[in-house]
Amino acid sequence: MTDAIMPQIYNHCVTVYEAMKATAEVITDQGAPRRVWRGFLTKLINEDCGLAVPYYSAVRNNLVRMGCIEQINRGGGTHPSMWELIKNPTEQLFLERGKVRTNSKTAVMEGQISDLTARLERVENMLKNVGDLSA
Repeated sequence: MTDAIMPQIYNHCVTVYEAMKATAEVITDQGAPRRVWRGFLTKLINEDCGLAVPYYSAVRNNLVRMGCIEQINRGGGTHPSMWELIKNPTEQLFLERGKVRTNSKTAVMEGQISDLTARLERVENMLKNVGDLSA
């Protein structure tokens, strides 16, 4: 895809996403299929994928920024969290939306707009599916 050398954090994101995908289940929500993973993300990243504790935030944040995962329910204690798996991480997504070391207000707002646009597209698709079912 690109001649750029991808940061190792990208490879960690792919590893974690694939581990989530391997144990995810497909559920139907208002007529639309969703791939949902239930579990303890810290355990998955640290124990199952063998990544060091400091990688947790970077991997999670990059997967969210790329639009690959979205949290459905926050876990805690003995309750697992639920995450929707939306799309596979790609080099292009990582380069466009991945971790950028900047505190620029513009960069932050661009990321938020991108995330909100992706969420709105998913809502519109779900509403379209609901409309198709009622027709």
